[in-house]
Amino acid sequence: MFKLEHFYGFGLLEVLIATLILTVGLLGMVGIFLHSFKKIEDSHWYALAGSQLISMMELREVSKHEYPKVQRECESLLPQGVCKLAVEVAEVCWQGKTKKQCLHLSKNYDLQKTE
Repeated sequence: MFKLEHFYGFGLLEVLIATLILTVGLLGMVGIFLHSFKKIEDSHWYALAGSQLISMMELREVSKHEYPKVQRECESLLPQGVCKLAVEVAEVCWQGKTKKQCLHLSKNYDLQKTE
């Protein structure tokens, strides 16, 4: 009675599998995008902290009277920022998204990062 005809094209199962593969690939790309966005944000804070460290070290050589002003500026620029200047080292710490991060700059401009 019924005669099977040969159809060309995609079946429902093939379309579902292709959609699943495409979805997994797109979710992977979203994860990579979010990870890279976090790294870009972290690099912004590191660059700002490094700039503040160098400013504090140079200011120490020129004028000690300006230090409280620069310290307040440094602490206001970084999220939960803490800026300290000692005889041998300057330190800038801030609260990142997940952990506290610090940069230390010694008198001979040796930069160290601690978390």
